[in-house]
Amino acid sequence: MSIGALMGAALLLLIIQLSVRGKTYGTNRTGDVLPAQPYQDLVELAIRRGWSASARWTERLGHAQTILEPRDGTHWRYTLERWNSVLGDAVYGHSPRDSEWLDTSLKFPDGTVIIGPRESPEAIAFITGMLGFLQSDKGRGLANGLHKLSAGMKHLPNPAGSDMPFTLLSNLSAAPALPYDIVARNLRMWTARRPDKEEHPVITYQPGGLSVRLIRSTLDPVLTEELIDFANALRRDL
Repeated sequence: MSIGALMGAALLLLIIQLSVRGKTYGTNRTGDVLPAQPYQDLVELAIRRGWSASARWTERLGHAQTILEPRDGTHWRYTLERWNSVLGDAVYGHSPRDSEWLDTSLKFPDGTVIIGPRESPEAIAFITGMLGFLQSDKGRGLANGLHKLSAGMKHLPNPAGSDMPFTLLSNLSAAPALPYDIVARNLRMWTARRPDKEEHPVITYQPGGLSVRLIRSTLDPVLTEELIDFANALRRDL
């Protein structure tokens, strides 16, 4: 397996963790949350697009959130997290961050399905092998949050007879009925503009809602706007 394939597999493994780890930082105790200054580039984006922008600082957990939301009554929310704790810097590097588009009204109660970039069979074998190990008694605790993944996450073949530009991972035994053709069309339009794998959207259907992330987080307002538009186009087509 080449170094490039290993790096790609590692990137997807990371995004799997981010997609299904659960928002533990959202369960704040009384007195934790304080007003904060939103990230200015996202404020300017919100003003231009007619969205609302807000921010909060979670004192005990050491991070700030900038939140973009629509004013038209739809349910999506885009959240940019920025950690400022010493531990965060040590683990994630300088100015660690995370971002996600989420619509909690689009729930998928049957299980979790992650749609990531197309991977080689070798990379898929690496990813699923690592998932199995990290969910085992021996591997539990060796990676930040990966052992908390839903039990039985595995690779699923794409729907029969289809050449879809993505990889499916799920804790279900077979690919559920999802609008794969719509997902594929939107992903092809995205990758035609942004072929860099680190800028590939990862789509997660789960009981908590539909979420969309990039493999790498970003502070770039142009890329953020494109991600939100991609997610909303996907949402409208469902």
